[in-house]
Amino acid sequence: MDIAPGLPATDNFQHWPPWRTLVVETARRVLEYTGGTLRYLEAYAEAGLAWLHEDGEVVDTTFRSPGEVARKIGGSHPANALTAGIT
Repeated sequence: MDIAPGLPATDNFQHWPPWRTLVVETARRVLEYTGGTLRYLEAYAEAGLAWLHEDGEVVDTTFRSPGEVARKIGGSHPANALTAGIT
């Protein structure tokens, strides 16, 4: 594709200035169309007050690798109790 003026050389198209403004404009229009984000936040808050607070488990991922987090989450599920010692 021939674009003028030329785009800067990069290994990631997301670094192109036209792409950045397109993302911002798309987000603005989605928020305008949906009426903002509060609707979604309220749904999460309701879930948190209902079942999520009781059934959920907080996993601190601050100092864990993705693999450690996956093992923590997978190992804490009751269905994995029989295979807990298998690596």
